[in-house]
Amino acid sequence: MNIYAVGQLAVSFVLRAAPSRLDERGRVRVRARRTDGKERGTTMKATVIGCLLIGASIVPCPMARAATWISDTTGTNGNWSSVYSPGVQPGWSNAVPNAQDAVANMPTVDNQNPTILLDMNATISALVAVKRTTLVLNSDGTHVLTFSSSNGQASITNSNRGSFTINPDIVLAGASLTINRSGGENTGRLITVNGSISGTGDLVLAVSGLGAMTLGGLVNPTGAISNNTVTGMVTTISGTIGSNVASISKAGAGLLILSGSNNAFSGATSLDAGTTRVTRVSGLSTGNVSVASGATLDIRTNDIFGAAARLSLAESGGVYARVSLAAGTSNTVAELDFNGLAQSPGTWGASGSGALHTDDNYFSGTGLLNVIPEPSALGLAAAGLVTLLSRRRRR
Repeated sequence: MNIYAVGQLAVSFVLRAAPSRLDERGRVRVRARRTDGKERGTTMKATVIGCLLIGASIVPCPMARAATWISDTTGTNGNWSSVYSPGVQPGWSNAVPNAQDAVANMPTVDNQNPTILLDMNATISALVAVKRTTLVLNSDGTHVLTFSSSNGQASITNSNRGSFTINPDIVLAGASLTINRSGGENTGRLITVNGSISGTGDLVLAVSGLGAMTLGGLVNPTGAISNNTVTGMVTTISGTIGSNVASISKAGAGLLILSGSNNAFSGATSLDAGTTRVTRVSGLSTGNVSVASGATLDIRTNDIFGAAARLSLAESGGVYARVSLAAGTSNTVAELDFNGLAQSPGTWGASGSGALHTDDNYFSGTGLLNVIPEPSALGLAAAGLVTLLSRRRRR
């Protein structure tokens, strides 16, 4: 960079340097040019405050490498746009994380519990918490956190022995976002996302260690949602699942709770392992639902299926899919399949439910499942019967 001085006057300036121009000791090489054309180079210690743009104010420099939130005696809380200044303010270690592939690391020291306000639109590829801390990323109600990665993979990781609450809205910019709760020391350690999730990209929800995960806002990315929760742990989606979602799949032996109402997505729901509990009306896709052998669909309310939905239950090696129907519940599907074979219309359930058809391999509880074919299917069946009778009469 060039620093211009007039005559012998010393002028103050704001260093314009991206963090990538700093050496390993935090210094930058600069060259000063006097008005007589002579130059003199020097190396100086630099604190990157921002990028000075002609005709504009100082703004945070984009950064595509890791930054760590640092606190000191001045406190722990601060704004996302802040760069750490010893004895002045907490902030990011070298520059504000705001670029594709940027990584934002939460404090690397135990028991620092910052609340950070997202006071600007920021783009990162990873948000990481690894220490014994209680963290809050707050929203000002205006700005969003965008996830963008050159390799298409972005992440939010909470592997610490504390909790992490994320309140701003999240936008996926073509990247698959994995939200992972791992590590931990007890099941009370949480990762909570209260903001909405939108944009384009798949959403992967993983609880691979002690703790739990909750998504409380609108979940509506253009992509698929997959969940993998280990034994004894819980993932909860309490927000509404929107119409942009293509499908939901559930893996892992743990529990997925769908407690949002009026879910609008119409893709397939595949329950491949563990238990999926639905506690609100319209809690599943309006599309088809499949339950693999060994997996459980735990129904705690009425009318969770779409009117045209097909429920497919599988069996393999004597291990059955299971539908648990809570007392007093009544749900309706257009078709019920056992291992790909369509079953008779009417009510289905376990012994003691009062259902017309009972099967204690596939069903438990005292609730009822009504199998009522769609009118179009009934019409086709009737038309086929009329045609058959007509042919017989002609003979």
